[in-house]
Amino acid sequence: MSNTKRGGLALFIGAIAVLFLASLLFVQPRADTVQAAVITPIAVTGRGEGRVAQFFNSQTITADTRVCFDLADYDLMDLQFKVDATLANTATVTFQQTNIDPTSGPFNTAQTIATVVSTDADAFSQVGLYGRWNCAYIDVTNSNPVVYTIIGVAK
Repeated sequence: MSNTKRGGLALFIGAIAVLFLASLLFVQPRADTVQAAVITPIAVTGRGEGRVAQFFNSQTITADTRVCFDLADYDLMDLQFKVDATLANTATVTFQQTNIDPTSGPFNTAQTIATVVSTDADAFSQVGLYGRWNCAYIDVTNSNPVVYTIIGVAK
């Protein structure tokens, strides 16, 4: 093969290579070829130790009472509830939230922990933490003393 033919062949191959590389700059992958993974929350991790919130710790309640904690940095709470009712006093225990004022609200009832509690009872549940102030609220029907324990671990 002569040098002229070899030079022409090399020039032709070089031109094809340049066109191929240039076309890669303008070709975009199709959006429907790669599907985004669906995010499914499994657990809250990476926050270190949880924060213990003692809403009521063997506290005698004779009137409607609310205790709030600033839990804006947390997502979930494992909440344990226990009541020792020596005298009858029907109560409803709810978990509430507010961003405005933990003493006057307004409060949003997020979850009912126990309804019509008139005898000894206990429960363990997980509640979502929303907003800044998260509160345990005990709504009683009379002034008979009842001992409540409501402790949660925010995570």
